[in-house]
Amino acid sequence: AGEGYIGHYVLITEYDEGRRGYYILDPAGSQERALVPAEDLDAARRSHGTDEDLLIIPWDQPCLVTPPPPPGEAAEEAAGERVAE
Repeated sequence: AGEGYIGHYVLITEYDEGRRGYYILDPAGSQERALVPAEDLDAARRSHGTDEDLLIIPWDQPCLVTPPPPPGEAAEEAAGERVAE
């Protein structure tokens, strides 16, 4: 089987109205956020070969999933509970 395009996404973290751009985090790039002009982001989203997807998560939504504890923390807590008993 041939290797095909597997996709790419960025996480938009903030809109700067004064600069008319979005701050993004790019998992495929630097760990630092970057300011991308709104016009450029829209052009990239609409470019040939993309499906123009957007996934919008409102900030004011409750968390429905409890994140797992960091590795090792669950085992340490369980060991502490056994000692305390």
